[in-house]
Amino acid sequence: MLYLIGGENIYESQRRLEELKSEFIDRSAGIVKIFNADEMTDPSEIAANVESFSLFNQEKLIVIKRLFTSKAPFIEKIADLLKSKQKCNCIFWEDRSLDKRRSLYKDIKRTGNIEEFQKLTYFQLKSWLHKYAKEKIDFDQISLDRLILKLGDDQMQLSNMLDNLVTLVKSEGRTKLLEDDVVSFVEKTVEESMWDLVDALGEYDKSRALAILEDIIKDTGDFVKIIGMLTRQLRILVMTKYLLKIGRSQSEIVSKLHLHPFVVKKSVVHAGNFSFQKLRRLYQKLLNTDLVVKEGKFEEKLVLDLFIAAL
Repeated sequence: MLYLIGGENIYESQRRLEELKSEFIDRSAGIVKIFNADEMTDPSEIAANVESFSLFNQEKLIVIKRLFTSKAPFIEKIADLLKSKQKCNCIFWEDRSLDKRRSLYKDIKRTGNIEEFQKLTYFQLKSWLHKYAKEKIDFDQISLDRLILKLGDDQMQLSNMLDNLVTLVKSEGRTKLLEDDVVSFVEKTVEESMWDLVDALGEYDKSRALAILEDIIKDTGDFVKIIGMLTRQLRILVMTKYLLKIGRSQSEIVSKLHLHPFVVKKSVVHAGNFSFQKLRRLYQKLLNTDLVVKEGKFEEKLVLDLFIAAL
């Protein structure tokens, strides 16, 4: 039994690791030894466990996590050890994309199994969350869409938050998860706050825009990131407004721009608050603001405040 498991989808790779461990225990009633290679400097403990037998001659499964983050000599020793053992129940687990150039990768590919899990597409994610939620509670589909919009494609975070929401709903004697539960229970994301800021800019509501900006700064503290996110929002609005002008539907805009349907829905609403001329003017001012911030000649918050005050 020899596996290398990894990929950007940590939720699925961890699920697969647990599945293989359970299969091993059910089959052999053996013991499992887990090593976090990224916390070790000497591979001798791993070597000793690979080479030794258990007291009652039980089969042993060695799980080595995050080996590829170790230094080259450490990895080479483990690779040499693997080559010297014809029969070794080993699983290597990585919390990142697998480096196919490594000799250990090539060795395992030749003699064992490699499974790399990619992040789900939006529609795959939606299907997965629907199935996960269906086993736990009744729900409005829009509540799950809202949850994905807030938390993104992190399946671990989505599953944990959904479990918390289910507990909340049931504690109140209810049987159905609603969109309002997600909105009120799940903390507002920076991206959502950015849309609120865009809304305030569209209405020329300077005091509200400044208050929202203050909250965003408290959340991130990264002025370059804030400008980058706001620039992205304006760019999305420009593209959405253009596609609407030439007669594209919301579903076509989702496909064309590769955006979450909720983002497109928001963009369609906000696009009506801006003319192309107004968007161009804001976009140009934002580029100038970005340049001033990066030059470091003025205090960053002051520059952003002036950007809003100059509307």
